Amino acid sequence: MTVVKLRHPRGDFIGIFMRAVGGWALIPTGSDEKVKSAVREALGARPVEVSVYSSALIGLFTAGNSGCLLVPHIVSREEYEVLAESLDLEVVPLKSRITALGNAILANDYGALIHPGFTEGEAELIEEALGVRVFRGAIAGIPVVGSLAVVTNRGGLVSEGATEEEIRRLREVFDVEFLPGTINDGSKFIRLGLVANDRGAVVGYSTTPLEINTIVEALRVEP
Repeated sequence: MTVVKLRHPRGDFIGIFMRAVGGWALIPTGSDEKVKSAVREALGARPVEVSVYSSALIGLFTAGNSGCLLVPHIVSREEYEVLAESLDLEVVPLKSRITALGNAILANDYGALIHPGFTEGEAELIEEALGVRVFRGAIAGIPVVGSLAVVTNRGGLVSEGATEEEIRRLREVFDVEFLPGTINDGSKFIRLGLVANDRGAVVGYSTTPLEINTIVEALRVEP
């Protein structure tokens, strides 16, 4: 697939509102055709309109890999049922005081890095649900690891503030190479402006050509 720049009606931090998981792209209820077209073209994914906690903050509240979508326990029964019926993968509510799972969990099909604030029991549930080994950690010294990087089964892009030791550990946890970079013309919060899977990526409209080149190299997708 490819990298597509999206002028999203809600702004350039598209990763707050979208989540690529398996062969699907979760987008807010009522999304326009431009958003649906972008995820089809770039990700080869089927767009699914959903809400979480009666909000459009899909990327903020959810995390997962190709086998499982984690949602916070505050999701309503109706929202859970829409997700479970629309996706051909397990949808697991996680009961935790941490509800912004997209900021707190970084995962692919080989490993997961989680916020140190998760309890031992919660970490075990995450590990069981995703089917991968789970590690605690930080990126650039910041515990919201899910907001500072994007990882697929082909590669990863991490905030340029990450240390060499942190990047080395990311490579070990996820079994893919990582490159440092930025999004949306200098933002260090990579995931907030980038939605990606193994096929391609959608980026905020202010993302520069140089940043896109780094994304292409890091995630090993077509320019």
